[in-house]
Amino acid sequence: MKSRLLLCLALLWSVFVSSAYGKSTVFSVTPKNPDGGGQLVFVVTNTAVSNGLSFHVIIKAKQGEVPADSKGYLCAAKLTGSLKSIGPMTPKTRVPLKTGKRAWSADFVASERLLSNPDACFVFTVLDHRGPAADFYVLKLRDFATRRP
Repeated sequence: MKSRLLLCLALLWSVFVSSAYGKSTVFSVTPKNPDGGGQLVFVVTNTAVSNGLSFHVIIKAKQGEVPADSKGYLCAAKLTGSLKSIGPMTPKTRVPLKTGKRAWSADFVASERLLSNPDACFVFTVLDHRGPAADFYVLKLRDFATRRP
């Protein structure tokens, strides 16, 4: 519970506080905009399973490598105009990532309950070591839910 609270505070602090300094960036990734304007490209597929949709996300760097300390989370995100908020969604918010040099992948199952939430998303976070900032790549699960059980 304490680690979940710390994660929530860290994500909110990164989005709100460091964006006030103009250093954090939120990229909205969609099927028609697979990079959201950032330095990474996302390829998302899914398969219907008995308890929801099984998602497979491939993360590729446009140039160089995917930053080694990047993380993936299931979150709730509201992205309206200049107001952007990202917070934890489930008890297990962290998504395990398989790492490689130029491509990483994430596999997770989104339940029907999770998919019914319009704010449910996969967030890939890249820390900026030059200051208290990060790049947040937000993929709304509903945008990528092509098949449902």
